[in-house]
This record gives sequence, C-alpha cells and structure tokens, in this order.
Amino acid sequence: MGQYEVDYSEVTGKRMECLDGCGLCCLCQPEVLPEERAFFRENHRDSMVAGRGPGQQLALALKKGRGSCVFLSDGTRRCGIYANRPTYCRQYPYHLYVGERVRVEANLSCRGL
Repeated sequence: MGQYEVDYSEVTGKRMECLDGCGLCCLCQPEVLPEERAFFRENHRDSMVAGRGPGQQLALALKKGRGSCVFLSDGTRRCGIYANRPTYCRQYPYHLYVGERVRVEANLSCRGL
C-alpha cells in the first residue's frame, strides 16, 4: 500500500474550540460508519436512516427529515449522545478528501474556528 501525501495547507494555523450551545455542526447529516453501526442499532435503532449516495450508507436522522440532527436538544442546543457521537461529528469542522493525495479542509462556517 502506497503512502499518501497529506495537504494541511488550508488548516495550518487554525484552531478550533467548540462553542457551548452553538449546534451549527448538527445541521449536517452525519454518516454512521460501518464500525459504529452496531452501537446505533443496539442503542438508537430508530435514529438511523439510509444515507444519500451509492451503497449501503447509513446516517443519523434529521428532525422532521430536514432539520437538525435528532440528537440535538432544542432547549440547550447540546448533543444528546456527545460521548458516543459518530466519527463524522467528532471530526467537524474538518473534512478529509482522498484522491491522489489527502487534503484536509475546514468548514469556515464553524463559529468556533
């Protein structure tokens, strides 16, 4: 297996601090990775839906199918499963793009970036 070159140029020098009660990241529909599915099937079966895209992707449901993540509390704007949130949520606002090289980008709409 070959080595990938990783391009950090877009995130170099940027810091991120999660702002209490923000919830902006919860407007994205996070994919549930294959290794995370058993936890969600056992503990939150009704929270998973078929993902948008090819293959057998699963994602967390959105409120009313189009709002925020079902785990975002309306009152406190906090994640109800923060300790067990999916990898996608843990990586936000950073995104990895894999091609001939790996590129790390940041979602600049994140208020804590």
